[in-house]
Amino acid sequence: MKPHNINLDEFDNIFEWLFENECEMHAAIYDRLEYAFENNKKKVALFRFEGTDSVLTINLNKTGIYLDKALRYFEHVEEYEKCSSILRWKKIINTLNIQQHEH
Repeated sequence: MKPHNINLDEFDNIFEWLFENECEMHAAIYDRLEYAFENNKKKVALFRFEGTDSVLTINLNKTGIYLDKALRYFEHVEEYEKCSSILRWKKIINTLNIQQHEH
């Protein structure tokens, strides 16, 4: 899955874009994480910044903080199916992190 394109032309910085586009941001990240988990990927490209070669990529085992924020967001907007998926992903990540520490 290709990264989500972000056009920052109308914004002073990425934080302003994130504030103005919270719903789009969470949906884009959720879709890419869903794809990564379903296809056993270790990392996923989340965003590509238009007009640059910059791509924001994340390792799945480092998504815990985002998943906590996403869970709160999707609970707030009452998208409980997504909450269920996020909780399942958190368990997978915790299992992977435990296995990595044991080796």
